[in-house]
Amino acid sequence: SSDEMGELWLQMLCRPADRAGLQLAVDEHIRQRILESEQMAVRLNPTNATARARLGLAWLTAGNRAEASSHFREALRLDPRQVSAQFNLGVIAMMEQRVDEARRHLGTALEIDPTHVLAHGNMGILLASQGDLPGAEKHFVAALRQSPSDPLAIEMLDKVRQAMKAGPVTGR
Repeated sequence: SSDEMGELWLQMLCRPADRAGLQLAVDEHIRQRILESEQMAVRLNPTNATARARLGLAWLTAGNRAEASSHFREALRLDPRQVSAQFNLGVIAMMEQRVDEARRHLGTALEIDPTHVLAHGNMGILLASQGDLPGAEKHFVAALRQSPSDPLAIEMLDKVRQAMKAGPVTGR
């Protein structure tokens, strides 16, 4: 009967492994619907830089950096001041260890929007990884000025300041 099927379904949902699998399927379905929606927006208005950047973000969320980069670059061709495209190209460059390109895109995003919290945070991480602790500190402070309770910025600023107090690491 349908009541027995409903009961079986509820029992399955109670098992953590089944809930996790179901959540993954739901998340994938949502990502796919968002991607389709953003593709439709671009088809309806192919010269809209914001629509292109949103489609790039949908592709990035889906894990396709190459397709995402293509749409971010097109968004920048349409509007060089499209901050989301600049920022996300910087993030992709960081993921792919292309430091100079990441720095360029994040820097441009910050020129366009000096209050961009995520750009400051990512620039701080990038600079810290390159050993530029004062530069990293500046960006984490700027991120916290905009978002004072950001836990990652708080943690990273603390680590950078500890490293600066410890001084340079020297060999024998």
